[in-house]
Amino acid sequence: KAEASVNWPSAPGRITKAWIDRSEDTDDEGFTTTTFTPNWQYQFTAGGQTITSEKISFGGKRGYGRQKKAQEALAAYPLNSQVRVYFDPANPAESVLVPGTKGTFVGIIVGAIFILLSMVGCVVGVFALIANM
Repeated sequence: KAEASVNWPSAPGRITKAWIDRSEDTDDEGFTTTTFTPNWQYQFTAGGQTITSEKISFGGKRGYGRQKKAQEALAAYPLNSQVRVYFDPANPAESVLVPGTKGTFVGIIVGAIFILLSMVGCVVGVFALIANM
């Protein structure tokens, strides 16, 4: 669907809600991580129907460790702003503001680099620990 969405028709829409979700996750050692996730709701008309959706892209939602970063991201689609909505002509309820896989591939690459760097850091740390024994 992400690839097909590049060829979907579009319609003007409007951001009707914009908010930040806050979630906390505590691991087995009691360390709590707080994540702030920007969210939007928009409306558009297709086939004579008014449709409401919250899906921005096929890449999923991105959370931030700092509320300020989430607020900065939220500014990308301010409340009541006009947006271009891309929708599946066979099912207009399936819609996005960012068609294609834009952001999805970049997120995967950044995540893979982060994991690789973390692994290298662990290996270096182990060797440093062994060298100090």
